[in-house]
Amino acid sequence: MSSVALIPVILGIIGLIAAFVVYRSVLAYSAGTGIGLLIGGLAVPILALIALGGGSLFDGLTILGSENPDYLAVLTQNNSDGKIVTVPWPTLLTGMMFIQVFYWSTNQV
Repeated sequence: MSSVALIPVILGIIGLIAAFVVYRSVLAYSAGTGIGLLIGGLAVPILALIALGGGSLFDGLTILGSENPDYLAVLTQNNSDGKIVTVPWPTLLTGMMFIQVFYWSTNQV
């Protein structure tokens, strides 16, 4: 193989190695960020319930369930006629996704 043909081969090998190293570091960073977001997302309601319960998570849940049960009924509400309207839970996984993508995409100003 001539030296002119060897240069693209060597550069290709170096490029592949660099791509895999970068991919691995991005993957590790994304995994760490995801774990951090999960921990932070769970910490906020847990700390709020502990503060509501005066230091006890379960007392906070009891207070929330007994004094303000309407806060736990997010998927069930009354319409203007006084009838109960429910949102089926699969809608959150299917139909709401389209509304949210529309909102996220158009709210970029």
